[in-house]
Amino acid sequence: MTSRTIYLILRAINRLSWPLILPILGGIWLFSPKNRLHFRERLGLSGGDREGNSGMRILFHLASLGEAHAAIPLIEDLSRKTPLVLTTTTLTGREALKKQFPDLPVFLAPVDLPDLWVPFLKSRKIAGILLFETEIWPSMLASALNLGIRVGVVNGRLSTKGFNRIRRFRTLFSPLLNSFAPVLVQTPIDAERYQILGVSPESIQIVGNIKWDIPDPCGGEKPDSNLEKWLAENENRFVVDKENPTICRILLSSFHPPETDRLLEAFKGWQRSSSVRLHLIVAPRHLDKINDFRQFLPSGVSFRSGQKKDVSLAMREEEILISFLDSYGELRKLTCLCDIAVIGGTLDPVGGHTPIDAAAAGIPMICGPYVDHILGLVDELEKQKALIRIKNAAEVRTVVESLVNIPSERQERGKNARQVFESMKGSRQKTLDALINFVPELSFRNLPEKF
Repeated sequence: MTSRTIYLILRAINRLSWPLILPILGGIWLFSPKNRLHFRERLGLSGGDREGNSGMRILFHLASLGEAHAAIPLIEDLSRKTPLVLTTTTLTGREALKKQFPDLPVFLAPVDLPDLWVPFLKSRKIAGILLFETEIWPSMLASALNLGIRVGVVNGRLSTKGFNRIRRFRTLFSPLLNSFAPVLVQTPIDAERYQILGVSPESIQIVGNIKWDIPDPCGGEKPDSNLEKWLAENENRFVVDKENPTICRILLSSFHPPETDRLLEAFKGWQRSSSVRLHLIVAPRHLDKINDFRQFLPSGVSFRSGQKKDVSLAMREEEILISFLDSYGELRKLTCLCDIAVIGGTLDPVGGHTPIDAAAAGIPMICGPYVDHILGLVDELEKQKALIRIKNAAEVRTVVESLVNIPSERQERGKNARQVFESMKGSRQKTLDALINFVPELSFRNLPEKF
Protein backbone atom coordinates (compact mmCIF):
# COMPACT_ATOMS: atom_id res chain seq x y z
CA MET A 1 0.00 0.00 0.00
CA THR A 2 1.29 3.49 -0.87
CA SER A 3 0.72 6.85 0.77
CA ARG A 4 -1.42 7.80 -2.25
CA THR A 5 -3.65 4.76 -1.67
CA ILE A 6 -4.00 5.60 2.01
CA TYR A 7 -4.94 9.16 1.12
CA LEU A 8 -7.65 7.99 -1.30
CA ILE A 9 -9.04 5.57 1.29
CA LEU A 10 -9.11 8.21 4.04
CA ARG A 11 -10.69 10.75 1.70
CA ALA A 12 -13.38 8.26 0.66
CA ILE A 13 -14.14 7.48 4.32
CA ASN A 14 -14.19 11.19 5.06
CA ARG A 15 -16.71 11.96 2.35
CA LEU A 16 -18.94 9.00 3.13
CA SER A 17 -18.93 10.09 6.78
CA TRP A 18 -20.03 13.70 6.25
CA PRO A 19 -23.70 12.88 6.97
CA LEU A 20 -22.54 11.74 10.42
CA ILE A 21 -19.84 14.37 10.91
CA LEU A 22 -22.01 17.39 10.15
CA PRO A 23 -24.58 16.77 12.94
CA ILE A 24 -21.70 16.29 15.39
CA LEU A 25 -20.13 19.57 14.31
CA GLY A 26 -23.52 21.25 14.57
CA GLY A 27 -23.96 19.93 18.09
CA ILE A 28 -20.55 21.27 19.10
CA TRP A 29 -21.48 24.67 17.67
CA LEU A 30 -24.79 24.78 19.49
CA PHE A 31 -23.90 23.31 22.86
CA SER A 32 -20.21 24.07 23.44
CA PRO A 33 -19.56 27.83 23.66
CA LYS A 34 -15.94 27.12 24.58
CA ASN A 35 -15.29 25.31 21.28
CA ARG A 36 -17.50 27.67 19.28
CA LEU A 37 -14.98 30.48 19.72
CA HIS A 38 -12.38 28.62 17.65
CA PHE A 39 -14.76 26.59 15.52
CA ARG A 40 -13.58 28.04 12.19
CA GLU A 41 -9.96 27.27 13.05
CA ARG A 42 -10.79 23.64 13.76
CA LEU A 43 -12.30 23.49 10.28
CA GLY A 44 -9.24 25.15 8.74
CA LEU A 45 -11.32 28.10 7.53
CA SER A 46 -9.66 31.07 9.21
CA GLY A 47 -6.50 32.97 8.37
CA GLY A 48 -5.55 31.83 4.90
CA ASP A 49 -2.68 33.31 2.92
CA ARG A 50 -1.75 36.71 4.28
CA GLU A 51 -1.01 39.68 2.11
CA GLY A 52 2.68 40.08 1.36
CA ASN A 53 3.61 36.44 1.99
CA SER A 54 3.75 34.99 -1.49
CA GLY A 55 6.48 32.40 -0.91
CA MET A 56 6.36 28.85 0.35
CA ARG A 57 6.42 28.09 4.07
CA ILE A 58 7.23 25.35 6.55
CA LEU A 59 4.49 24.18 8.91
CA PHE A 60 5.75 23.51 12.43
CA HIS A 61 3.21 21.34 14.26
CA LEU A 62 3.18 20.47 17.97
CA ALA A 63 0.76 19.44 20.66
CA SER A 64 0.26 21.31 23.91
CA LEU A 65 1.55 24.01 26.23
CA GLY A 66 4.53 21.98 27.43
CA GLU A 67 5.70 21.24 23.90
CA ALA A 68 5.15 24.87 22.92
CA HIS A 69 7.44 26.11 25.68
CA ALA A 70 10.07 23.50 24.80
CA ALA A 71 9.97 24.37 21.10
CA ILE A 72 10.17 28.17 21.44
CA PRO A 73 14.00 28.45 21.10
CA LEU A 74 14.00 26.25 18.00
CA ILE A 75 11.10 28.17 16.46
CA GLU A 76 12.98 31.42 17.10
CA ASP A 77 15.99 30.06 15.23
CA LEU A 78 13.95 28.72 12.32
CA SER A 79 11.80 31.83 11.97
CA ARG A 80 14.91 33.95 11.37
CA LYS A 81 15.79 31.80 8.38
CA THR A 82 12.58 30.59 6.75
CA PRO A 83 8.87 31.52 6.78
CA LEU A 84 6.88 29.46 9.29
CA VAL A 85 3.27 28.59 10.03
CA LEU A 86 2.64 27.20 13.52
CA THR A 87 -0.14 24.80 14.48
CA THR A 88 -0.99 23.22 17.83
CA THR A 89 -3.40 20.56 19.00
CA THR A 90 -4.45 22.42 22.15
CA LEU A 91 -5.71 25.92 22.81
CA THR A 92 -3.19 26.54 25.61
CA GLY A 93 -0.34 25.71 23.24
CA ARG A 94 -1.78 28.03 20.60
CA GLU A 95 -2.12 30.92 23.05
CA ALA A 96 1.45 30.48 24.30
CA LEU A 97 2.84 30.60 20.75
CA LYS A 98 0.67 33.56 19.72
CA LYS A 99 1.98 35.47 22.71
CA GLN A 100 5.59 34.54 21.99
CA PHE A 101 5.39 35.02 18.21
CA PRO A 102 2.86 37.78 17.45
CA ASP A 103 4.21 38.19 13.90
CA LEU A 104 3.85 34.52 12.94
CA PRO A 105 0.62 32.84 11.80
CA VAL A 106 -0.50 30.49 14.60
CA PHE A 107 -3.55 28.22 14.33
CA LEU A 108 -5.27 25.35 16.03
CA ALA A 109 -4.75 22.30 13.85
CA PRO A 110 -7.82 21.34 11.81
CA VAL A 111 -9.79 18.21 12.67
CA ASP A 112 -7.89 15.28 11.15
CA LEU A 113 -9.87 14.91 7.92
CA PRO A 114 -8.42 15.10 4.37
CA ASP A 115 -11.17 17.48 3.23
CA LEU A 116 -9.99 19.95 5.87
CA TRP A 117 -6.23 19.45 5.68
CA VAL A 118 -5.85 19.70 1.89
CA PRO A 119 -7.29 23.24 1.55
CA PHE A 120 -5.50 24.27 4.76
CA LEU A 121 -2.11 23.22 3.39
CA LYS A 122 -2.76 24.64 -0.08
CA SER A 123 -4.00 28.03 1.09
CA ARG A 124 -0.94 28.52 3.29
CA LYS A 125 1.50 27.34 0.58
CA ILE A 126 3.13 24.72 2.79
CA ALA A 127 6.28 23.18 1.31
CA GLY A 128 7.31 21.12 4.33
CA ILE A 129 5.97 19.95 7.69
CA LEU A 130 8.03 19.52 10.83
CA LEU A 131 6.38 17.43 13.54
CA PHE A 132 7.51 18.02 17.12
CA GLU A 133 7.94 14.86 19.19
CA THR A 134 4.99 12.47 18.55
CA GLU A 135 2.36 14.47 16.66
CA ILE A 136 1.51 11.84 14.03
CA TRP A 137 -1.93 12.28 12.46
CA PRO A 138 -2.78 10.03 9.48
CA SER A 139 -5.03 12.37 7.49
CA MET A 140 -2.68 15.32 7.86
CA LEU A 141 0.29 13.21 6.76
CA ALA A 142 -1.49 11.46 3.90
CA SER A 143 -2.81 14.79 2.62
CA ALA A 144 0.64 16.37 2.81
CA LEU A 145 2.41 13.52 1.04
CA ASN A 146 -0.26 13.44 -1.65
CA LEU A 147 0.46 17.14 -2.29
CA GLY A 148 4.19 16.46 -2.52
CA ILE A 149 4.92 18.12 0.83
CA ARG A 150 7.94 16.78 2.69
CA VAL A 151 7.55 15.70 6.32
CA GLY A 152 10.24 15.61 8.99
CA VAL A 153 10.35 14.99 12.74
CA VAL A 154 12.24 17.03 15.33
CA ASN A 155 12.87 15.97 18.94
CA GLY A 156 11.19 12.71 18.01
CA ARG A 157 10.23 10.20 20.64
CA LEU A 158 8.00 7.15 20.74
CA SER A 159 6.87 5.87 24.12
CA THR A 160 6.18 2.17 24.50
CA LYS A 161 2.44 2.87 24.50
CA GLY A 162 2.61 5.10 21.44
CA PHE A 163 4.90 2.72 19.59
CA ASN A 164 2.62 -0.26 20.23
CA ARG A 165 -0.44 1.73 19.17
CA ILE A 166 1.12 2.73 15.86
CA ARG A 167 2.50 -0.76 15.30
CA ARG A 168 -1.00 -2.22 15.63
CA PHE A 169 -1.98 -0.04 12.66
CA ARG A 170 1.28 -0.52 10.82
CA THR A 171 -0.48 -1.11 7.50
CA LEU A 172 -1.84 2.42 7.75
CA PHE A 173 1.18 4.23 9.19
CA SER A 174 4.24 2.57 7.61
CA PRO A 175 3.64 3.91 4.06
CA LEU A 176 3.39 7.37 5.61
CA LEU A 177 6.38 7.08 7.92
CA ASN A 178 8.74 5.65 5.32
CA SER A 179 8.61 9.00 3.53
CA PHE A 180 9.74 10.94 6.62
CA ALA A 181 13.14 12.65 6.34
CA PRO A 182 14.87 13.70 8.43
CA VAL A 183 13.71 12.02 11.62
CA LEU A 184 15.68 13.59 14.46
CA VAL A 185 15.16 11.56 17.62
CA GLN A 186 16.10 11.79 21.27
CA THR A 187 17.50 8.33 22.06
CA PRO A 188 18.70 5.10 20.38
CA ILE A 189 15.46 3.43 21.53
CA ASP A 190 13.44 6.04 19.63
CA ALA A 191 15.62 5.48 16.55
CA GLU A 192 15.03 1.72 16.71
CA ARG A 193 11.28 2.14 17.06
CA TYR A 194 10.99 4.53 14.11
CA GLN A 195 12.99 2.10 12.00
CA ILE A 196 10.71 -0.79 12.96
CA LEU A 197 7.72 1.31 11.90
CA GLY A 198 9.16 1.84 8.44
CA VAL A 199 11.41 4.90 8.52
CA SER A 200 14.58 4.49 6.47
CA PRO A 201 17.69 4.15 8.69
CA GLU A 202 19.42 6.76 6.52
CA SER A 203 16.75 9.30 7.49
CA ILE A 204 17.18 8.84 11.25
CA GLN A 205 19.61 10.83 13.38
CA ILE A 206 20.01 10.73 17.16
CA VAL A 207 20.46 14.34 18.30
CA GLY A 208 19.30 14.22 21.94
CA ASN A 209 16.42 15.99 23.64
CA ILE A 210 16.00 19.62 22.63
CA LYS A 211 14.21 20.33 25.93
CA TRP A 212 17.62 20.45 27.62
CA ASP A 213 18.27 23.62 25.59
CA ILE A 214 15.56 25.65 27.28
CA PRO A 215 16.52 29.15 28.42
CA ASP A 216 17.84 28.85 31.94
CA PRO A 217 14.81 29.72 34.13
CA CYS A 218 17.02 30.42 37.13
CA GLY A 219 20.14 31.81 35.52
CA GLY A 220 21.26 35.29 36.45
CA GLU A 221 17.79 36.58 37.22
CA LYS A 222 16.15 37.56 40.49
CA PRO A 223 13.45 35.16 41.65
CA ASP A 224 9.97 36.01 40.44
CA SER A 225 8.90 38.58 43.03
CA ASN A 226 5.16 37.94 42.60
CA LEU A 227 5.52 34.20 43.05
CA GLU A 228 7.92 34.64 45.96
CA LYS A 229 5.51 37.05 47.61
CA TRP A 230 2.62 34.61 47.19
CA LEU A 231 4.60 31.76 48.74
CA ALA A 232 5.97 33.90 51.54
CA GLU A 233 2.53 35.28 52.45
CA ASN A 234 1.17 31.75 52.69
CA GLU A 235 4.07 30.68 54.87
CA ASN A 236 3.78 33.70 57.16
CA ARG A 237 0.14 32.89 57.88
CA PHE A 238 1.04 29.26 58.40
CA VAL A 239 3.80 29.84 60.95
CA VAL A 240 2.15 30.48 64.31
CA ASP A 241 5.24 30.72 66.51
CA LYS A 242 8.02 33.10 65.54
CA GLU A 243 11.00 30.84 66.20
CA ASN A 244 11.93 30.94 62.51
CA PRO A 245 11.30 27.30 61.67
CA THR A 246 12.68 26.13 58.34
CA ILE A 247 10.15 25.82 55.53
CA CYS A 248 10.86 23.10 52.96
CA ARG A 249 8.97 23.64 49.69
CA ILE A 250 7.94 20.44 47.92
CA LEU A 251 6.73 20.99 44.35
CA LEU A 252 4.21 18.48 42.97
CA SER A 253 5.08 19.25 39.35
CA SER A 254 2.45 18.65 36.62
CA PHE A 255 0.32 16.43 38.84
CA HIS A 256 -2.97 14.73 37.97
CA PRO A 257 -5.89 14.58 40.44
CA PRO A 258 -5.73 10.88 41.49
CA GLU A 259 -2.00 10.87 42.20
CA THR A 260 -2.28 14.20 44.03
CA ASP A 261 -5.01 12.76 46.25
CA ARG A 262 -2.89 9.71 47.14
CA LEU A 263 0.19 11.81 47.82
CA LEU A 264 -1.65 14.19 50.14
CA GLU A 265 -3.09 11.17 51.92
CA ALA A 266 0.43 9.78 52.39
CA PHE A 267 1.54 13.00 54.12
CA LYS A 268 -1.34 13.05 56.60
CA GLY A 269 -0.08 13.02 60.17
CA TRP A 270 3.27 14.55 59.25
CA GLN A 271 4.84 16.03 62.36
CA ARG A 272 7.58 18.61 62.56
CA SER A 273 11.04 17.09 62.34
CA SER A 274 14.14 19.12 63.22
CA SER A 275 12.07 22.32 63.17
CA VAL A 276 11.23 21.79 59.49
CA ARG A 277 7.73 22.39 58.18
CA LEU A 278 6.49 21.28 54.79
CA HIS A 279 4.97 23.50 52.14
CA LEU A 280 3.40 21.30 49.44
CA ILE A 281 2.82 23.25 46.23
CA VAL A 282 0.50 21.53 43.76
CA ALA A 283 1.06 22.48 40.11
CA PRO A 284 -1.64 20.63 38.13
CA ARG A 285 -1.03 19.24 34.67
CA HIS A 286 -4.45 20.35 33.43
CA LEU A 287 -6.24 23.34 34.92
CA ASP A 288 -9.50 22.32 33.25
CA LYS A 289 -9.66 19.53 35.86
CA ILE A 290 -9.54 21.91 38.81
CA ASN A 291 -12.98 20.77 40.00
CA ASP A 292 -11.59 17.24 40.33
CA PHE A 293 -8.90 18.63 42.64
CA ARG A 294 -11.43 20.58 44.69
CA GLN A 295 -13.19 17.34 45.62
CA PHE A 296 -10.31 16.24 47.86
CA LEU A 297 -8.18 19.33 48.60
CA PRO A 298 -8.40 20.09 52.34
CA SER A 299 -9.52 23.39 53.77
CA GLY A 300 -6.81 25.98 54.06
CA VAL A 301 -5.43 25.60 50.54
CA SER A 302 -4.20 28.88 49.07
CA PHE A 303 -4.86 29.32 45.35
CA ARG A 304 -2.56 31.39 43.16
CA SER A 305 -5.60 33.08 41.58
CA GLY A 306 -6.29 34.79 44.90
CA GLN A 307 -8.88 32.39 46.29
CA LYS A 308 -7.44 32.13 49.79
CA LYS A 309 -8.70 30.48 52.91
CA ASP A 310 -7.51 30.73 56.49
CA VAL A 311 -5.06 28.05 57.45
CA SER A 312 -6.91 25.40 59.40
CA LEU A 313 -5.85 24.29 62.86
CA ALA A 314 -5.54 20.73 61.62
CA MET A 315 -2.95 21.79 59.08
CA ARG A 316 -1.01 23.70 61.70
CA GLU A 317 -0.92 20.65 63.92
CA GLU A 318 0.37 18.49 61.08
CA GLU A 319 2.93 21.11 60.11
CA ILE A 320 1.92 21.05 56.44
CA LEU A 321 0.89 23.95 54.25
CA ILE A 322 -0.68 23.39 50.81
CA SER A 323 -0.72 25.91 47.97
CA PHE A 324 -2.23 25.43 44.51
CA LEU A 325 -0.89 26.97 41.28
CA ASP A 326 -4.05 27.64 39.29
CA SER A 327 -2.38 29.83 36.64
CA TYR A 328 -0.64 29.28 33.32
CA GLY A 329 2.97 29.96 32.43
CA GLU A 330 4.45 30.19 35.95
CA LEU A 331 5.55 26.63 36.67
CA ARG A 332 9.09 27.05 35.38
CA LYS A 333 9.78 30.09 37.57
CA LEU A 334 8.01 28.49 40.51
CA THR A 335 10.33 25.48 40.26
CA CYS A 336 13.30 27.77 40.94
CA LEU A 337 11.73 28.75 44.28
CA CYS A 338 11.29 25.19 45.56
CA ASP A 339 13.55 22.75 47.40
CA ILE A 340 12.41 19.34 46.12
CA ALA A 341 10.34 18.33 43.09
CA VAL A 342 8.09 15.30 42.74
CA ILE A 343 7.55 14.61 39.04
CA GLY A 344 3.90 14.26 38.02
CA GLY A 345 2.46 11.59 35.79
CA THR A 346 4.81 9.01 37.29
CA LEU A 347 2.67 7.72 40.17
CA ASP A 348 -0.07 6.65 37.74
CA PRO A 349 0.42 4.93 34.34
CA VAL A 350 0.57 8.25 32.48
CA GLY A 351 4.21 8.05 31.47
CA GLY A 352 5.70 11.04 33.26
CA HIS A 353 6.18 14.75 32.62
CA THR A 354 9.47 16.54 32.13
CA PRO A 355 11.96 16.79 35.02
CA ILE A 356 14.14 19.24 33.08
CA ASP A 357 12.85 22.37 34.83
CA ALA A 358 13.73 20.85 38.20
CA ALA A 359 17.19 19.91 36.92
CA ALA A 360 17.68 23.50 35.74
CA ALA A 361 16.59 24.74 39.17
CA GLY A 362 19.22 22.53 40.80
CA ILE A 363 16.85 20.70 43.14
CA PRO A 364 16.59 16.96 43.83
CA MET A 365 13.78 15.04 42.16
CA ILE A 366 11.54 12.13 43.09
CA CYS A 367 9.54 10.13 40.56
CA GLY A 368 7.29 7.09 40.55
CA PRO A 369 7.56 3.91 38.47
CA TYR A 370 5.69 5.12 35.36
CA VAL A 371 8.34 6.95 33.35
CA ASP A 372 7.91 5.59 29.83
CA HIS A 373 7.62 9.07 28.25
CA ILE A 374 10.73 10.37 30.04
CA LEU A 375 12.77 7.20 30.45
CA GLY A 376 15.98 8.60 28.96
CA LEU A 377 15.83 11.70 31.15
CA VAL A 378 15.09 9.72 34.29
CA ASP A 379 17.86 7.18 33.62
CA GLU A 380 20.46 9.93 33.24
CA LEU A 381 19.31 11.88 36.31
CA GLU A 382 19.16 8.73 38.42
CA LYS A 383 22.59 7.64 37.21
CA GLN A 384 24.05 10.99 38.28
CA LYS A 385 22.34 10.77 41.69
CA ALA A 386 20.05 13.71 41.06
CA LEU A 387 16.76 11.78 41.05
CA ILE A 388 15.30 9.09 43.29
CA ARG A 389 12.88 6.60 41.79
CA ILE A 390 10.24 5.11 44.10
CA LYS A 391 7.38 2.60 43.76
CA ASN A 392 4.36 4.42 45.16
CA ALA A 393 3.07 7.56 46.87
CA ALA A 394 3.80 6.24 50.35
CA GLU A 395 7.51 5.98 49.50
CA VAL A 396 7.57 9.63 48.48
CA ARG A 397 7.03 10.57 52.11
CA THR A 398 9.94 8.38 53.21
CA VAL A 399 12.29 9.97 50.69
CA VAL A 400 11.13 13.48 51.57
CA GLU A 401 11.77 12.76 55.27
CA SER A 402 15.31 11.67 54.43
CA LEU A 403 16.01 14.73 52.26
CA VAL A 404 14.51 17.07 54.86
CA ASN A 405 16.51 15.58 57.73
CA ILE A 406 19.79 15.42 55.78
CA PRO A 407 20.24 18.84 54.13
CA SER A 408 23.69 17.90 52.83
CA GLU A 409 22.20 15.08 50.74
CA ARG A 410 19.50 17.41 49.42
CA GLN A 411 22.09 19.97 48.41
CA GLU A 412 24.37 17.38 46.80
CA ARG A 413 21.58 15.90 44.72
CA GLY A 414 20.50 19.39 43.67
CA LYS A 415 24.06 20.18 42.60
CA ASN A 416 24.13 16.95 40.58
CA ALA A 417 20.83 17.88 38.91
CA ARG A 418 22.19 21.24 37.80
CA GLN A 419 25.33 19.61 36.42
CA VAL A 420 23.21 17.23 34.35
CA PHE A 421 21.24 20.18 32.98
CA GLU A 422 24.44 21.95 31.92
CA SER A 423 25.99 18.84 30.36
CA MET A 424 23.02 17.76 28.23
CA LYS A 425 22.71 20.88 26.07
CA GLY A 426 23.51 20.99 22.36
CA SER A 427 20.57 19.22 20.72
CA ARG A 428 19.14 22.42 19.25
CA GLN A 429 22.23 23.18 17.19
CA LYS A 430 22.42 19.59 15.97
CA THR A 431 18.77 19.88 14.94
CA LEU A 432 19.38 23.10 13.02
CA ASP A 433 22.37 21.57 11.24
CA ALA A 434 20.30 18.56 10.21
CA LEU A 435 17.50 20.76 8.84
CA ILE A 436 19.69 22.84 6.51
CA ASN A 437 18.43 21.05 3.39
CA PHE A 438 14.99 19.99 4.62
CA VAL A 439 13.33 21.93 1.81
CA PRO A 440 15.95 22.85 -0.83
CA GLU A 441 13.96 25.74 -2.27
CA LEU A 442 13.85 27.23 1.24
CA SER A 443 17.54 26.63 1.93
CA PHE A 444 18.30 28.43 5.19
CA ARG A 445 21.64 29.66 3.89
CA ASN A 446 20.02 31.61 1.05
CA LEU A 447 17.39 33.51 3.02
CA PRO A 448 17.68 36.86 4.80
CA GLU A 449 17.77 36.97 8.57
CA LYS A 450 14.10 38.09 8.70
CA PHE A 451 11.37 37.17 6.25
